[in-house]
Amino acid sequence: MPTQSRRGRPRVPLTLAPPERAELESFARSRALPAGLVRRAQMLLLSADGVTNTAIAERFATSVSLVSLWRRRYRGQGCARTPKFPHFLNRQIPAPDWW
Repeated sequence: MPTQSRRGRPRVPLTLAPPERAELESFARSRALPAGLVRRAQMLLLSADGVTNTAIAERFATSVSLVSLWRRRYRGQGCARTPKFPHFLNRQIPAPDWW
């Protein structure tokens, strides 16, 4: 019985070091972070577990190209691309004039 061949280029495996996996798992469980960041972490964890981009896209009702984009960005920049806190928590709030 012939095996089915996959279409397209072979997927580069996404491997996570234990500290990276722990950080992404923390993001994926968070209820305080923005939903987009949580969803991105969940996608990356599934991808690291070997789930195909198509299956991940179906699970999150998104496109395969979006899943591929986040995998590519994470491979290139790691957790630096995924901030620990949303940008609005990192900005400096000026003191009022009367302070």
